[in-house]
Amino acid sequence: MTKERRRRVLTVGERQYFWTTYHRHADGCEEVLRVRARGTATGLTLAFRPEGQRRVPDGWGSGAGEIRDGDRWLNLNMPGVVRAFVDAAVDAGWMDQTRTAGRRDGWELFDDAWARRKRQRDGDPDAGGVPDAGVADRVFGSPGHGPAQHDPA
Repeated sequence: MTKERRRRVLTVGERQYFWTTYHRHADGCEEVLRVRARGTATGLTLAFRPEGQRRVPDGWGSGAGEIRDGDRWLNLNMPGVVRAFVDAAVDAGWMDQTRTAGRRDGWELFDDAWARRKRQRDGDPDAGGVPDAGVADRVFGSPGHGPAQHDPA
């Protein structure tokens, strides 16, 4: 199994989720976050495709797993970011609909995940904070972020 496709585990209360991120080319670039609750056969696939101000890694000046909407970005390799997307998907009812609609446009949850991640980083105990296991806040190999708002610190 390649590094990009390795399965990781996220624990949320009593529930465990397997998750992985990867980049693929299907009629253009897309960044993918795949989440499946332990003990279930189906999972949720969030696909992020570039459009307008929305950007995904293209191999030039951006790090793997980095998704951008305007000047805001999140790194899908960080457990806290994945937790924000899982919580947003659960609240939207998407995790219960994986058998009928397992692939979704991840951008629909971006604003919610962004706000949750900001609350996590601001220390809100109700935001579902997950330690990022020493992963740097900056995206790997992405020089020159300048004034852009990176994963909320």
